[in-house]
Amino acid sequence: MNQKKLSIVVPAYNMENYIARCLDSIFISKEPEERYEVIVVNDGSKDKTKDIVNEYLPKHQNLTLISQENQGLSAARNAGLERITGDYVWFVDSDDAITDGSITKILDSFECYSNADFLIFDWISYYVNRDEKARRHALLARDYKYYEKALKREKANSMLRNGVPWLFVYKSEYLKQHDLKFLKGILFEDNEFRMRVFFFAKEIRFIPFAHYVYSLNRSGSISTEARKSDSYSDKHVDSIMKTAESWLQFKNENVQTTADKKYVAFSLCKMYGYLIRIASKFTPEQERVYGNNVDAWKRNFKRAFANSFSIHSLSPKILFRYFVTLYFPKYYDNISLKYLKSVLNLR
Repeated sequence: MNQKKLSIVVPAYNMENYIARCLDSIFISKEPEERYEVIVVNDGSKDKTKDIVNEYLPKHQNLTLISQENQGLSAARNAGLERITGDYVWFVDSDDAITDGSITKILDSFECYSNADFLIFDWISYYVNRDEKARRHALLARDYKYYEKALKREKANSMLRNGVPWLFVYKSEYLKQHDLKFLKGILFEDNEFRMRVFFFAKEIRFIPFAHYVYSLNRSGSISTEARKSDSYSDKHVDSIMKTAESWLQFKNENVQTTADKKYVAFSLCKMYGYLIRIASKFTPEQERVYGNNVDAWKRNFKRAFANSFSIHSLSPKILFRYFVTLYFPKYYDNISLKYLKSVLNLR
């Protein structure tokens, strides 16, 4: 029987202090090296990242090093994706680590659930500043009953607590068949990718196994550095605008059914609502640059809202947030669930 293989793509930029820990956590696997490969994409590092990876190359025939000029996280992941030879692909950040037994668990899970387009796992949060670890679940406690159940895209997407790519392990053919790559040149590329990667899925499963160790409270993280910037910087606004534009184009090219339309509209509704709320806090200069877009964002928000909800799926809470976004967006973040319940007398 032909054994399946896992491809692990590791983008790295100036990770000389962390890349060895990441690679060591992978290569301690008890699985034979022919059952997995590691592709490190050195994204123009200016430190000793490349030299450290080169030390591993003679010891591991399943390790490949790609070096390119600095192009960002999305481009690094895409470069690795182009070189994979495995049946499944997992994006692992170079400042993080994987757990003992995770490669075996991933391969066994796909063998058990061979119809799944991708699997979603739990993870461990590692608080670097205090050297503590905590188990995290991809599902809320109320949804634990859905672990290992075959789920459709809407159900799985609605329950998922965190959409970062390293939680997922994909069938390589699934990504290639639908030309699913990361959008370059934006912040929060994980969110943009998530909508598209769920769109085509016929079967998704959550696996109650923590396969990943995510490092928190560390400066310079390739996946979190962007989030340190001003929440409403020009790059932030540009990224959200490009995400919405990408999804509109995706919608025009791929939506065929009413369910498709509703699924994409739901994501567009959230994105345009976010833009409206950001616009309420524009600086005078941002108002000059972006202000002419706000009316269009409101029209698109209304249209997406109408397309994403039916009269039967609306609730007082959803309607309340809709009107606050349109007419009082500056105060949206100050409206707590407790306040909503008191105003609407929700139970």
